[in-house]
Amino acid sequence: MKPLVLEPDASMGNLLRCAEAQQQKSCDEDLGGCGSPNPVNHFLEGTPPRVFTLQVAWESHSEGPDVIASTLAALDEEVDLGEVYQGVQPGLFRYRLRSMVCYYGQHYQAMVLVPDAGGWLMFDDSRVSGVGGWADVRHKCKAGRIQPSVLFYEAVQG
Repeated sequence: MKPLVLEPDASMGNLLRCAEAQQQKSCDEDLGGCGSPNPVNHFLEGTPPRVFTLQVAWESHSEGPDVIASTLAALDEEVDLGEVYQGVQPGLFRYRLRSMVCYYGQHYQAMVLVPDAGGWLMFDDSRVSGVGGWADVRHKCKAGRIQPSVLFYEAVQG
């Protein structure tokens, strides 16, 4: 696969669409298809979900701090489904990052945005600790080699 070429300040939604545009599938010849590789188109039909979920696939279970930092730099706190899916008007369906399931050393943790508690909290077994803002979350993940695996975005009201 050729590397992604993006604008320097490309949003996560544009990054997702660009990455998906590189995926191709061949038509099933058993069903009368041509067998040639074709791009896969992604559309959002019907009522948009209340929660948009994104899974991050890592090459290993113990990525280095720089890989974690660069991945987190590409993850936005907000995503516009109009940038991700075809046929969706930009700006109509915006989602805000609310929580993440993270992995470190055969152990899972959760980070949850709780504005009433002052920002992000980390849930680790029976311990709950304050993390701070998004920049603090990114720093904690890099320093602790914590790999976000599943991100949950909630629809922005209004």
